[in-house]
Amino acid sequence: MRPVAHAKAKYCYGCRTRGTRIPPPCRRCGSTSLYYSGGLCQRCHKYAPDFGDSCPYCCAWGLFKTGSGVCNACRDWRRRHPGERLCPGCGKVQSLNGSGLCRLCWRRARANSWAADGLVNPEALAVGHQLFISDLEHKLALVTPPALRRWKTRPIRTRSRARPRPRAFRLADHRQLTLFDAVRDSSRLDKAPEPPFPDLAAALEAVVVEHAETYGWTGDLTSAVRRAVRVLLAIQDTPGAPIKASEVALLRKTSLPAGPTMDVLRTAAILEDDDVPAIVTWFESRVAALPDEMASELRVWFAVMREGSSQPPRRRPRADRTIRNHLTSALPVLRGWAGDHASLREIDRGAIHTVLAASGRRRVDTLQGLRSIFRILKARKQIFTDPTSRIFCGMARNTIPMTIAPAQLRESIESPEPTRAALAALLVFHGVRPRQLRHILLTDVRDSRLYVDGRTIPMADHVSAGIAAYLHHRGQRWPKTANPHLFVNQVTANRTGAVTYNWINSCLGCRAQDLRADRILDEVRATDGDVRRICDLFGLSVGAAQRYIDAGRVQQSGAD
Repeated sequence: MRPVAHAKAKYCYGCRTRGTRIPPPCRRCGSTSLYYSGGLCQRCHKYAPDFGDSCPYCCAWGLFKTGSGVCNACRDWRRRHPGERLCPGCGKVQSLNGSGLCRLCWRRARANSWAADGLVNPEALAVGHQLFISDLEHKLALVTPPALRRWKTRPIRTRSRARPRPRAFRLADHRQLTLFDAVRDSSRLDKAPEPPFPDLAAALEAVVVEHAETYGWTGDLTSAVRRAVRVLLAIQDTPGAPIKASEVALLRKTSLPAGPTMDVLRTAAILEDDDVPAIVTWFESRVAALPDEMASELRVWFAVMREGSSQPPRRRPRADRTIRNHLTSALPVLRGWAGDHASLREIDRGAIHTVLAASGRRRVDTLQGLRSIFRILKARKQIFTDPTSRIFCGMARNTIPMTIAPAQLRESIESPEPTRAALAALLVFHGVRPRQLRHILLTDVRDSRLYVDGRTIPMADHVSAGIAAYLHHRGQRWPKTANPHLFVNQVTANRTGAVTYNWINSCLGCRAQDLRADRILDEVRATDGDVRRICDLFGLSVGAAQRYIDAGRVQQSGAD
């Protein structure tokens, strides 16, 4: 149904009884077809129904009120080849390239040349022209080999000396649904085409440069992150929408940095975090082989352990390490029960006693894991009774702290590597906890004193010299880093996080806890087991201090 010709008319132009029946051209785009109302055509009118149309130059279908009735590919073709002439291939008056062909005839000639070279014809041409769905040129470029792409495609220029200017940008508020879920080939991300929205790419590159200056990035890292941002914008299913974290994860399989890129996108508020936590993936892989009902009950336990519960009985969320330890201890028993039982409701006290060891660490760990599961399921009314209640698990034997050879200690604190020497000095002289080593800030070391966890530790001269040498090395290696922590490495220097335990142990060549334990045992021998002094010096509880005192007495009696 067509609307009336204008506000005072009763009929449309085609049904008028008097006057001209030829509608005027659209006053916005100049189109002489699909006139709607108010001097505008159906494509330009705000309230006109949105019907699909075809491009007048290449007959590509799928135009919906955009581009003045011309697809993006033809608009780009006409921009690069201005003017119109008679095409010798099809006989139409269109924009011709340097070879004297219009766009469709040029594509047909290119396909024929591929077929002559023995290559597979991607357009399956027999006769005539190959038609397309509009605005899929950008998508097709992602799956076209670089050697077969058009030669006029400009490469991505990320090392330009021109500084991008900050500008405002607006993200798309919709998501384009995909017809098929295809797995992306991450090996070809480095050769992605240009982003569809250059203004958005330039705005994000400005954010990258500003972020790089704030955190002291090198020029190579800044260029790599700028290139990664342009690649992510080019492979989006919905151009201009927030970038998903799963798409950023594809960069880990390439030479482009994923972590710094995610930091920049998070700063620009354009990151959509859809990553599945590692603990969730690990849990699902462990319960996949269990019966469905038993796995469903374990998911209830997992949700309460990870997220906590505000309804009685209330529980605080537990750390991922605690969840992993409990399930790892109970999983062999659960797999054994899965052969004869479909649900944990069928488990009684006899089954618990059967699977528990007589004594030792294995009995303690297994019963703690099972008790954690059954206690939560009983509180959530998933089972009727808790079969682990009133079962004594016993006391597990603690490990005995051991001393370290003096030659190894001397090698660590006199190491030519400033990082290793500073770490070892803090552990050997003051027995700092490994957790405290990770989180020591630059402002915590001042006036020859170390301030950690509310304690003030006067540093030894050797420790002060070691930290001074490390700070000199840190300033030369990462002069512009904004990381507030004392110890940084190649990864954390570009960010603000702390180093990992594995990095500290790798630098020392041994476990940091072993050096701390050797320092505590040395103090036990020097003070003859003074519990009060051990607790004050190292921040230990009475029970923990007694463990070191007992170990020191055993080693001393063995030496005598």
